[in-house]
Amino acid sequence: MDQETRQKKQIMLESFVPTNWFKNLDESSYWLRVYSVVPVSHTACQQVFKDGFSSFCIDTKPIQAVYAAIDEGFKLPLISQSFPYSQKESGIIQVRSKIDEFELPASTYVFLVMPYKVDGVPGDEQSAKADLSQVEALFSLHLGNNTLRTKIFDGERAITSKGTWSMSGPSVAVPQKCDGPFTSKTDWSNLRETINALNNTQSLDTKNRINLALQFYQRGKEVQNSEEKFFFYWSAITVVTEDSGTMAVNQKFQRIYSKDQKYVEDDLHWKWAVDCRNDLFKRGKKINFHMQIERYFQMVFLELLRAELELSSILCLKQYIEANPNFKD
Repeated sequence: MDQETRQKKQIMLESFVPTNWFKNLDESSYWLRVYSVVPVSHTACQQVFKDGFSSFCIDTKPIQAVYAAIDEGFKLPLISQSFPYSQKESGIIQVRSKIDEFELPASTYVFLVMPYKVDGVPGDEQSAKADLSQVEALFSLHLGNNTLRTKIFDGERAITSKGTWSMSGPSVAVPQKCDGPFTSKTDWSNLRETINALNNTQSLDTKNRINLALQFYQRGKEVQNSEEKFFFYWSAITVVTEDSGTMAVNQKFQRIYSKDQKYVEDDLHWKWAVDCRNDLFKRGKKINFHMQIERYFQMVFLELLRAELELSSILCLKQYIEANPNFKD
């Protein structure tokens, strides 16, 4: 493809952006998401998206949805990021990254566009992503999953013809002391004890339930979004306790620690944990689910898991709270 054709294809992106969003184009940018549409031809897409452009507002923030046919040769940036690893000699955490390009196959795509940096005022990446995800969810509900089948790009683009791309790879959490590694003989012994107890569980229903709870736990560990993390960890707690209510879980902790209800509510912070659940699931309030809070819920799960396997408590929740008295801050 010659340079002139390539420039035309890049300029086309800026044609998606309403100029009245900004006063100073040189100091402004937009956030762009690109999705594939399947299994339809461009002609069929034209029937679905007759106007080509649709405008929305999320909390007064304008968002433009555009469908467009792309020919061969259209490229978008791609960031490749390795896993976090420790430098061999020093133990310092390192992450390698590489910025490249990938070429979109000739097809029809949906572009979601919203203002990001506005007249020199920087945007907020998490807020922009949350707003676009809300639009994506509404598209899926009303138009089906195939309308925005696969998200293939998510990043910032400067508006001017000299504009550059700006995009972030997967976030990498800074390792915290509360996350170990814990490798004492006792830690290894407790791990083996839990695995053996699970392997020796006679009830298939119980084993399947615990395996599902562990899958929810793992999903909570893997996802980045705070609300998703909480959802999966709470689901793991719910499943491992066989859908016990919050008071029933309190009673389980009373038996584990040989203490009363008030001790569980206050000293083990179970009342606070239930309030977090109610804030998110019943009131729609977001929580700051940082790594120390995440580790607290992991210890809650571990205590309940071992109790379900009829193993003695290792008092991990109590020990964690004593070692991290300000974990909720």
